[in-house]
Amino acid sequence: MFRTKAALAAKKIGPPAIGAMGYMMAKNGYLSDEVGGHWHPHLMIFLPRMATTEWGANVPGGAVYGDGGGLEPVTVFFVPLPKWSDGTSASMGM
Repeated sequence: MFRTKAALAAKKIGPPAIGAMGYMMAKNGYLSDEVGGHWHPHLMIFLPRMATTEWGANVPGGAVYGDGGGLEPVTVFFVPLPKWSDGTSASMGM
């Protein structure tokens, strides 16, 4: 975390390009201990910091989740997907 704070202060880390995207679709991917290792397969869309409500994120029954509370100057939107990269179905119980 110290290196991230230092990079932010030195302006080595800036906002991502508009629409930068990543994905996590492998069953053996690791997200965090908090979610028990991995979550659902999902797309991640990185945008400059904004309110998650601008994308309608985090509403009950919605298809988009958002997090803008990290150290980085970004908001990340998550779109869960119905299948893993091997084509098998993913349980989408949230």
